[in-house]
Amino acid sequence: MKPFHETIRNQRKKQGFLTAKEFHKKKNKELKMSYESYANIEAGKYLPPAHKLPNLVTALEIEDIKNFIFCYCCSLMPNDFFKSFFYSDAPSSSVLLKSDSYTNYKEKFEALLKLNKMQEKYELTNEQVQFLETDLVAWDMINLFISSGNEGFTLDEISTKTNLDIPKTQKIISKLISLKMLKQLPNNNYLVTQDAFFIPKKPVADRLTYLLLKREMESSYANEKNRPYCRFRFMPIDPKERENIELFIDNFIVDTRKFINEKAGKTFYLQVLFSDRNDLH
Repeated sequence: MKPFHETIRNQRKKQGFLTAKEFHKKKNKELKMSYESYANIEAGKYLPPAHKLPNLVTALEIEDIKNFIFCYCCSLMPNDFFKSFFYSDAPSSSVLLKSDSYTNYKEKFEALLKLNKMQEKYELTNEQVQFLETDLVAWDMINLFISSGNEGFTLDEISTKTNLDIPKTQKIISKLISLKMLKQLPNNNYLVTQDAFFIPKKPVADRLTYLLLKREMESSYANEKNRPYCRFRFMPIDPKERENIELFIDNFIVDTRKFINEKAGKTFYLQVLFSDRNDLH
């Protein structure tokens, strides 16, 4: 059984749409979700909530609904052991988790726990986070080494790739070495000290996350050919108690802040609405 996102992608192509954006633009009324949401589903980044399945069935013109739902349920399963129950050759009788079968599943579960611990091992320390906040180029410098092999880069190569002069590049490299994020190889090249660096989901990393998102947003607006849509609205009605009047442009709410006017006795909500649709201008 194919992964759910591949089933969706193949069905979209079967209808003659070469890109997800082209499909969403044509079927946004049926989908009733933002382009970003649909693109993430098709890319396999996350599964849609179950109540969105009828929208996908309608938009994709699914004929074999039973197989479509089976594919969705299979993708919900946490590992291959549970996914196997949705395959056509799965045993028809009940399966009890005991003896060899249970041992096998237990080993897979322990492997998953080991993976989670490994990710925790690669999380940035508080000191590393605080330095990266001071200059995002340092974060870019670390990410240069992703999938670059074990030979590293020279000082000149790093300087060229980050558009920094040599003294500034050397200063950042020295700090990253002291923080044990970079190391100097015998051939004088530089290389990261570990395979990955994860920004921790902790308050200490909130500012770094904000700065990276802010830079990404500013970069997207600087692109004249793909500038996103964004506007603010200030209203006295709780967004949970009203329909989304912006459905026709299919955006999503980035943030909602509550303001209470004690004198007027009213509560107002400031919403930031954003969409990466670039065909609204």
